[in-house]
Amino acid sequence: MKDKILVTGSIAYDYLYAFDGVFQNSIDTSATHLSVAFDINDKKIMHGGCGANIVYGGVKLNDNFVLVGVAGKDYREYEERLDKFAISSKFVVKRDDKYTSQAAIVTDSKNQQITFFYMGAAQDSEKDCETFGTYMDELATSASIGIVAPNGKGFMRTAMEKFKEHSIPYLFDPGQATPIFSGDELIEYSKSALGTIMNEYEAGLVMKQAQIDKKTLENLSTFVVITLGERGAELFFKGKKYEINDPKTAKVVDPTGCGDAFRAGMLATLNGKTDNLTADLLIEACQKGTELAARCLEVVGTQSY
Repeated sequence: MKDKILVTGSIAYDYLYAFDGVFQNSIDTSATHLSVAFDINDKKIMHGGCGANIVYGGVKLNDNFVLVGVAGKDYREYEERLDKFAISSKFVVKRDDKYTSQAAIVTDSKNQQITFFYMGAAQDSEKDCETFGTYMDELATSASIGIVAPNGKGFMRTAMEKFKEHSIPYLFDPGQATPIFSGDELIEYSKSALGTIMNEYEAGLVMKQAQIDKKTLENLSTFVVITLGERGAELFFKGKKYEINDPKTAKVVDPTGCGDAFRAGMLATLNGKTDNLTADLLIEACQKGTELAARCLEVVGTQSY
């Protein structure tokens, strides 16, 4: 039975820092040489990575989510934690020559974020990309839908090639990995995907790198979703724009991982229904995404809600 949701994306340890000020107030935009220091008053080490975050949210909705990723020699503790949530690491490539990816994320008082990402185990390796592809082949017969979330470029390319080879509909989520792709690649990968999803800032990057206007961006895939933080999201489908309102949350604590939660909600809703896409179905999927994102927003960390 084809009911599995294949989530390909990063697995990482998150180092979360809080900055009481506003980033722009600490930057001299007229300077020709940038040297900036932010006084950090809080630090937390959490479990993260786009792929693992999406699966964490997904398994709260149903048990069809499968994690396909790559981790390093320090993964054992993370793997044991995922086991507690019934998330299998069977299809995670484990490298013994690198550390698991790490993200250092600084959030200011306006919930703006600056992220530094250490690729680690997700750095391109022909042998490990081949193993990754073999896992995709093994899962193909049971897959209904998938997502290519930020990861090492080689692993993302392998995932897209396998989704296309096995005719598995997938979402393209360039995310933080957007800068590593050329404009032509961003267009190509979006056109081959069922849907493309990105936040407002990433949408701007895609337009700049691909040298396209907003109208072209809105039609790169069968549907395009642009998330807008506390303003909800925009859905573009068959030439029409639909505004998705963000549900009211009890409190705003930490925006880290909200985008991944949104994607989990979308995938769970679309699973098994991609042959008959309608505006109503996509709106429902986006609404489920915003509901899950709101849960994530109320707590610190990407896998705490």
